[in-house]
Amino acid sequence: MESGVGMRKNQTLICAPLMADTVDQLVELMHKAKLKGADIVEIRLDHLKSFNPQGDIEKLIKECPLPTLFTYRPVWEGGQYDGDENSRFDALRLAMELGADHIDIELKVPFYPEFENIQDCLWKGVCPGQPTIEELVSLYNFRLMDSDTKVFGIIGKPVSHSKSPKLYNRAFKEDGVNGVFVHLLVDDVPKFFETYSSSDFSGFSCTIPHKEVALTCCDEVDPVAKVVGSQHGASGIGSPLAGKLFIVIGAGGAGRALAYGAKEKGARVVIANRTYDRARELAELVGGQALSLAELDSFHPETGMILANTTSIGMQPKVEETPVSKEALKYYELVFDAVYTPKITRLLREAEEVGAKIVTGVEMFIGQAYEQYERFTGLPAPKQLFKEIMKDY
Repeated sequence: MESGVGMRKNQTLICAPLMADTVDQLVELMHKAKLKGADIVEIRLDHLKSFNPQGDIEKLIKECPLPTLFTYRPVWEGGQYDGDENSRFDALRLAMELGADHIDIELKVPFYPEFENIQDCLWKGVCPGQPTIEELVSLYNFRLMDSDTKVFGIIGKPVSHSKSPKLYNRAFKEDGVNGVFVHLLVDDVPKFFETYSSSDFSGFSCTIPHKEVALTCCDEVDPVAKVVGSQHGASGIGSPLAGKLFIVIGAGGAGRALAYGAKEKGARVVIANRTYDRARELAELVGGQALSLAELDSFHPETGMILANTTSIGMQPKVEETPVSKEALKYYELVFDAVYTPKITRLLREAEEVGAKIVTGVEMFIGQAYEQYERFTGLPAPKQLFKEIMKDY
C-alpha cells in the first residue's frame, strides 16, 4: 500500500477516523484523508444523522479510495449510537458482506469518559501533543521509521513551542540518518532518564526549566559546562564586551552560560532574577552584581549597556509580557532575547523602537543546533539547511 510520499520502510498504517453528519460528507473526508497521507479510514457510522444501512454502506465502500474500517460505536463505549444491539450488529455484518476491509465490534466493558473523543483528536489534531496525519508523514518521517530507528528529543516543560523537530527530522531525512526527533514533555528529569535509558533513545536536548537538573543526571559532563558560573582570570582584552556592563536576566542554565561567557570576555556582569537569592548566588560565582527583576527598570548607571534575556518571559502564548519597560531600554546599546517563538518578542520590538541593536533567539537556537547535530550523528551540521528552515520564523 503506497499512499504515502517517498520510500516506505514502516509497515505500520496510519488510520484516520472520520466523523460526519452525512454520507456525502464522509466521502469528502475520505479523499482528504488520502491526500494527507492516511493508509486506511475508520468510518464512524454512529455519527450519521440519518442512516440507511444497505444504501449508505454500499456507497461508502464503493466511493472510498482507501481500505475501510467500519465502526458503529454505542453510547456506552463513548459513541453516538443509542439503539438496540441487534440492529448495530446487523449493520456491521452487512458492511462485512458488502466488502468492508475491517469492522470494529465493541464488547461491553467499563467506559472511561476521558477517552471519549480520542478519535476526534487524531483526525483534528486537537489533543495536547497529538500529531496530525500531515505531521506524522511530513514532519516525523513516519514512512521511514523501522525497528532500528533511533529516538532523539527535546526535554522541557513547556516544550511544544520548540522548532527542534523541524530542524533535525528534515536533516535526518536528507542525510539518511535513521532517526526521529520529538517533543518530550517532562516533569521529573531523573525519572525520565531512568525510564528512557535503552539504546533506542540516542540523544536529548534540554530546554527550560530543566537545564541545571539535567546536568546532574549526566555520567560525563563537558569541562566547559562544569565551570560555567565559576570565576576565571581571563582579561578579555580586545573583546567587544571588554569593560561593558552586561545584564543577564535569569539565573538558570542559559543565564549561567551567558554570564560565564560575558565574564570571560571581560564584561562587568549583572544578574537580574525574579528570585533575588538565585541572582546573588550566580553573581557571586562570576564576580558580578545581583538585582531583583523588579529593580531592573530603575537600574541605569550608564548608557551603552548590553541586555540578555534568558527567561521564558515573552514566549508564546504570553507574547505581550516583557521583562523590562520600554523606557528603561533606551540605556542599552544591544538587546538579546533567547526566546525565539515569536522571533521578534515584545522586548526586541521595543528595544529596536528606542534605537538599540537587537539579536533574536533564532541565532542562538541555530548555533547550538549545529553542535548538537554533530554530536547526535557524527556528521557535519547542515548549516545552510538549518538557516533555510528557520528563515521564516
